[in-house]
Amino acid sequence: MTKLVKGFLLLAIFGALVFIAPQLMGEQGYILISLGNWTIEGSVVQFAILFIISSLVLYGLWLAIKYLILVFIMPTKWWQNRYAKTHANYFQTGVDYMALGQWKSAAEQFLKVKRISKKQTAAELALVCAARANEPELSRNIVNSLEANFEQNNVNQQFSNLLILVQQQQFSEALLVLNKLNLPVLKQTIAFQQLWLVIQVNNHAWNDVNKYLPKIHKLALKQAEAAVEEWHQHLFDTFNFAFVGYIEQYSNNQLQQVWNNFSKANQQIHSVSEAYIAAIAAQGASKQVETILCDFMNFNGYQWVLNNVRRCYQVTGKVHMDALFSQVQKHINKHKDDKILLTIFAYLAAGQKDPQLAKQALEQVIYSNKNNLDTILYANVLADLGEVRHSVEVFQSMK
Repeated sequence: MTKLVKGFLLLAIFGALVFIAPQLMGEQGYILISLGNWTIEGSVVQFAILFIISSLVLYGLWLAIKYLILVFIMPTKWWQNRYAKTHANYFQTGVDYMALGQWKSAAEQFLKVKRISKKQTAAELALVCAARANEPELSRNIVNSLEANFEQNNVNQQFSNLLILVQQQQFSEALLVLNKLNLPVLKQTIAFQQLWLVIQVNNHAWNDVNKYLPKIHKLALKQAEAAVEEWHQHLFDTFNFAFVGYIEQYSNNQLQQVWNNFSKANQQIHSVSEAYIAAIAAQGASKQVETILCDFMNFNGYQWVLNNVRRCYQVTGKVHMDALFSQVQKHINKHKDDKILLTIFAYLAAGQKDPQLAKQALEQVIYSNKNNLDTILYANVLADLGEVRHSVEVFQSMK
């Protein structure tokens, strides 16, 4: 388009010069062309106008022939180029929206892609985005589109269905789909295994969970570090949600029976045990929590104990556990400078209503731990000791 404009401008300048020059010189000029019996004559201006008009006519004729060839002789290539350019823009826009975290907008852009080579990929990305955007209806429409327009293997189709059912917390319906598939779980992708686990746990299919969890967990731990961290959080969220639901449906005692039937390997998975402790701590079962912490302290380590003690404090506002307090004291006698042990000791001392002891322990770790819950405990301990101004200052330092 720019070249065309430049061409017209050059012709206009040339024409203006040819017209103005004779006027300035006071002479019109004369041209005579003789070919055999043919003679052409006229002024310079007339010949210039004729040249310009002829050039424009020839250029227009060339363009017309070019587009006729593209439309009638080579239509496929022309349409493919235009089609690819347009739908590549939709695909790239969808990717850009994903990067911005605008999941619904990304899904809408992917659904506009019609290019055959990218259409299925775009539709599957749209499904992922719809799931992230928590748009079940949009997810359902995309699944229907995938089933209608593409030949997919049964696992891919049903994975999409399972994803939507889990998103809608229709766990019993999802279990029916899983049972119909009857797939060897451990031979599927890690993503499918994790989805399978969510469905089984929330259907309280504890025997299957107990059987397959150690192997699924072992495979998940082989991923990259960031993926492993996400897996631990996923495990905690999944099991805690299911444990709380089981208590609501049955009772805390029945959940305890389920836990006792878990294999030791499953009980020793930190995220699972922390999810169980968080669920029963919310029911005020501090004695059960204390027994687990005492039994598994040596195997799972001090950090695991601290994680659970913090959760108990967050739920109940205090951690009163006599047996654990005595056990931690023995460990501190051997490891006096261990900051994790000192932090555990501070929570337990506060639970023993000994704020002075808790303060002494906290002041050895509080400035290096940088944990908000530890800071809250410190402020509360100061308040219990009557150091109100200092307590307020500690609370204010958290903002």
